[in-house]
Amino acid sequence: MLRLVCGSLLAGALAVLFVQRHEVSRLRLENQTWLAEPQERERLARENSQIPRLRAETEEMEKWRHANKDLLKLRNEVSQLRRRKQELDRLRADNQRLRAEAKPTGSAVARLAELPGYVARANWANTGFATPEATVQTFFWSARETNFVHLLECMSPGTRPALEQEGGPNRNGFDEFRRVFGSLKGYRIAEKAAQGDSKVVLGIQAAAGGETLKLPLRRFGSEWKIDGWGE
Repeated sequence: MLRLVCGSLLAGALAVLFVQRHEVSRLRLENQTWLAEPQERERLARENSQIPRLRAETEEMEKWRHANKDLLKLRNEVSQLRRRKQELDRLRADNQRLRAEAKPTGSAVARLAELPGYVARANWANTGFATPEATVQTFFWSARETNFVHLLECMSPGTRPALEQEGGPNRNGFDEFRRVFGSLKGYRIAEKAAQGDSKVVLGIQAAAGGETLKLPLRRFGSEWKIDGWGE
């Protein structure tokens, strides 16, 4: 009986001890939780205090992103404008070059003077009619000197009457000859094509790269005469 009572008391003591330990553990856990809550609140408070700064930084980054986007667009437009300007400058340069090439200048005459067979206006002379080249120079000299009589002597019997009629009392025909041929800076014989023993066609050029005037000449005895205009 005593043993039973002692056993019961011991079991009750152990139960009480177990309950006490469990309660101590629970209280300790609650204590730790209460201790941790202020730290958590403090951490949350710190994080909350940083929210306006983070929001401001986010807005600033968004502004920079839009600004960079606009900057890239602007750079692209500037690059396109530069390319268009370069193309326009190139077209203008090509246009000026083409105009310079198309416009006759003194340099064209200078280049003509460097070509073989060139005879400058100052050197034109009465060289007679012994050769086709001499007759052509005599013709230009007559036009420069306004010597209508001698100019007629450069013509063949078949060509002379028409020129005499054109250069009648008012001399309009001769004035045209003098204006066209007498005012040239010089000429050269660019081509020479013989057609038998008594006829030759000379190509007269008054500008480098210019049109060539076909001038037929025929021999009459020992003299060469201009026989018409063109073939």
